[in-house]
Amino acid sequence: MKKIIYFIDIKCKQPYTFATMSERAIGGTESTMLRVADRLSDERQVYVVQPCRQDDEVHGDGLSYLSLDSARKQAQQLPPDHVVVIRKIKAMQDMATWFPGAKLYLWIQDLPVKKYCRYRHQLVRHQVTMVCNTNWQRGLAEEYLSPDCWYQRLLHPLSRRRPVDMVTIYNVISPDIQYEPTEIDEDKLVFFSAPRKGLKQVLEYFEDVLKQRPQTKLYIANPGYQAMGPKWVDHPNLINLGSLSNKEVIRHVREAFCVFYPQTMLPETFGVVYAEANTVGTPVL
Repeated sequence: MKKIIYFIDIKCKQPYTFATMSERAIGGTESTMLRVADRLSDERQVYVVQPCRQDDEVHGDGLSYLSLDSARKQAQQLPPDHVVVIRKIKAMQDMATWFPGAKLYLWIQDLPVKKYCRYRHQLVRHQVTMVCNTNWQRGLAEEYLSPDCWYQRLLHPLSRRRPVDMVTIYNVISPDIQYEPTEIDEDKLVFFSAPRKGLKQVLEYFEDVLKQRPQTKLYIANPGYQAMGPKWVDHPNLINLGSLSNKEVIRHVREAFCVFYPQTMLPETFGVVYAEANTVGTPVL
């Protein structure tokens, strides 16, 4: 019998499937998880669980999409072997209750924050393995969750001293993304990330670029869950592309002089923006 894997995206705002990536914009977290789920479904029974979903969908023999209620009901008859929770550390206690026989994973895609320290005892008690994107990200998580930290001794003086299990697994990109000889527009810069990832600072640096190269244009797109703000909407050198599918994003990146990403406001933990650009031969500044 195939192993059963649940990927649970607690924070999703609207349902999505693997096909969504070719239809509209989708976040890097969601697209990476879908690629992993799709590949694993070749040999395992994989369910992508989305609490915002109303109707369940079956895509092939090994991949289905469920609401959280459907997943909990199904688990009573066919309990999952592995449950991977995307980002939501607060949900791990519920996961351990709903799926008591499953091996639990917490896949973090954002910068670990110090509030994580409050949940170390739950992660240890339920033997949760934390999956990080990079060794740098993992180092921060280990620092916040170390049983030797003074705040851990203060918060959980009686908890076991065993550290939280962690692994580093780098994010994947689509095998369809390859280098192709493309005519480069030396006046085209691109920024294709959520605005909260330093766009304000990027735009300030772009003004400096325009002093030296006034013909330069900055093309901006984002996953669509955060507005860019009205200040730059009518800027003559700013091209707001809105929300694009991954295929459209890659086309623009191929044509660009570089991905323009000089910002220190929010460290980029995810890495896909760099990897995809480098794969098609476009540098990142």
